[in-house]
Amino acid sequence: MVKKEKTEKEKWNQEFQAFMQSSGVTPPRSLSDSVFQMIENRLHPSQAMIFLKILGIHSVVSFLSLYFCGQFGVSLKDGSLGLMSVMMAYGETACMLVCGFVFISGSLGAALILMDIDTLRALKKVAPFHVTGLALLSLVAFLFVPSTYVTFSLALPWLIGAIVGGYGVCVGGIKLREHVSSLI
Repeated sequence: MVKKEKTEKEKWNQEFQAFMQSSGVTPPRSLSDSVFQMIENRLHPSQAMIFLKILGIHSVVSFLSLYFCGQFGVSLKDGSLGLMSVMMAYGETACMLVCGFVFISGSLGAALILMDIDTLRALKKVAPFHVTGLALLSLVAFLFVPSTYVTFSLALPWLIGAIVGGYGVCVGGIKLREHVSSLI
């Protein structure tokens, strides 16, 4: 067994020495350019593409969250308000803060799990803009749902919960992912 390992190491060393002594071959320019472009796109993804990825994830997760926490009177459970019925015991404002938090943070949490670490590092630089954009876009979408009840007094705490909570989940989740990836 020890002799086999030594033989493999010697073979590897001989192959490496042969590689080092060989004359370099320049790859075609188009191949070099495509490799550099691929690396550039991975290290610096476009912010529009990042937002579109988040929006795609949000369209699925936010729809599912309506099953557990109705938003502005919209719920996937017939006759049941889910988490909203529990939170209303603490008042309308507290309920809307939590609803905004749940609606946006669930989507951002899923995005943090599904997106690669390079994309998350790029997201970290502009997270407040993406979170705010996602919250505003969601609120505007609720305005187009016929059975919603959106007023300024409901929308403001919802937006605050969505933006502050979403940003906290985003920043905390990115730090956690970076820490975990540094351990691997």
